[in-house]
Amino acid sequence: AGEALLLVSGARHAVEAWGAQVEAFAPTHRVIAAALPEGLASDGAARLSHLMAALGLPAATLVAHGSAAAAAMELAAQHPQRVKRLALFNAPEGVEVGSILCPTLFVWGEAGEVPRHALRRFRSEVIAGGGHELPFTHAAEATALIASLLAERLSSFDSRELRSASNACAARSGPSAEP
Repeated sequence: AGEALLLVSGARHAVEAWGAQVEAFAPTHRVIAAALPEGLASDGAARLSHLMAALGLPAATLVAHGSAAAAAMELAAQHPQRVKRLALFNAPEGVEVGSILCPTLFVWGEAGEVPRHALRRFRSEVIAGGGHELPFTHAAEATALIASLLAERLSSFDSRELRSASNACAARSGPSAEP
């Protein structure tokens, strides 16, 4: 297929929960659904990076839900060259988003409060009637929002800015065996 699309949830959700999105995007994308273990606060980005390496994905668009969204945001901030776009459903607060350079979409259910960090420079959407499980319970709306993010052009980001950010992240974290 085409560009890699990695759908990631926390361990509470089976990979089958992404069924509607897998079906919608499989004809045009290399779609992989995965569940990350809970308790990713300290090493979620590393686990996600290792998963991508094991799958042979140097870069991908990440769609993540709940605790996996925190890992996806951290990966995008630490290794911007690995994340083309981010769609984050019910992302937790407290994760630094300042160094995220890729097109990013934050999505919440109506019952949730949109954290201020998402409103500064990223696109934010609320799905009416949605709760925490909205990418699964409101699959059609979630899929449409993901499709709109995939349609965004990546050329609007200056490759020099991306290389500079990538080099700065590497300098902060030291040598890495990551691809």
